[in-house]
Amino acid sequence: FPSHDMALELGLIKVGDHGHYDTFRRRILFPIINTTGQVVAFGSRATYEGQMPKYLNSQESLIFNKRQVLYGLPLARAKIREHSAVFIVEGYMDAIMMHQAGFDNTVAVMGIAFTEEHLKELGPNIKKYYLLFDQDQAGEVAAKRSLPLLLKNKILPLRIDLLDCKDP
Repeated sequence: FPSHDMALELGLIKVGDHGHYDTFRRRILFPIINTTGQVVAFGSRATYEGQMPKYLNSQESLIFNKRQVLYGLPLARAKIREHSAVFIVEGYMDAIMMHQAGFDNTVAVMGIAFTEEHLKELGPNIKKYYLLFDQDQAGEVAAKRSLPLLLKNKILPLRIDLLDCKDP
């Protein structure tokens, strides 16, 4: 377990008016695991109406950089290789739901566009990249920011239109 100072540095606990408190109190926690199988951060979702923010990730730290980590990659890697295809969604809840629906070659970016580091993490042998970002303004912006990187790397991504649905 991390020391008190380490927990503060990683953002697991914070200092408030009444002392220290758990950053992720009253939230559902999702471990964020790197490619070597180590938990490097947490994502969380609010559990009651009006709790803000709705989604909260660990802060970036010495061991966690969201530009480098794709949520669910350790679980999805074998299926990505098998199908030579990857579904890229916006967040961990979307990735979890895609896996539950049988799309086991799904990974998620966490609040940012797809990056060069993400591309390197996935490896060179993927033939199809499916962008499945939310059907809202943030999803549109993330998709548009991802396009130049993919095109620069000679990847023509396929965009899936969710029609009237907001999330996968």
